[in-house]
Amino acid sequence: TAAAAAAAATAAAAAAAATAAAAAAARYEAWGMPVLEAMASGVPVVTTDCLGVRTFCRHGDNCLVAAPDDAAGVAQHLLTVLTNPELAAKLSAAGRQTALQYTPDKVMDHLESVLYCLTACSNELLQLRQSCISDLQQACAKASEACSRTPQQQQQQQLQALQQQLKQHLQQHQ
Repeated sequence: TAAAAAAAATAAAAAAAATAAAAAAARYEAWGMPVLEAMASGVPVVTTDCLGVRTFCRHGDNCLVAAPDDAAGVAQHLLTVLTNPELAAKLSAAGRQTALQYTPDKVMDHLESVLYCLTACSNELLQLRQSCISDLQQACAKASEACSRTPQQQQQQQLQALQQQLKQHLQQHQ
């Protein structure tokens, strides 16, 4: 019967999901395309919490999410997905539904509406952009610099910045 065939297909999908998973570990991901592609392919996803995936990843709903520098957390989530067929099937199905929200047609429609809104108020945006361009350039340079540093270098720079702030504070209050 059709119900038996559907049940068999669901069981087969759950079994397949239990033997495969996609892991995407990154400190920075601009948009999260590898994660979304894995969701679209129907495998359960384990990823790290970074900017690009926050748009569509929901821990425990359509994927499992670990902290960016938590290799043990990523490994534990992978083990969980690979040993829990029900969870793997749930994440696979929800991930696929998430990916279907980002088809090229839907993304282009959204982009077109954003661009239309931007052109409708282009003079105001131009004035805003001109007043903020140097700040934006500085922010982009700092972000690029920060992304290229190791965690140890980042901690050292943060320590130096805190020392400088403390020095300035002490100078102001003498």
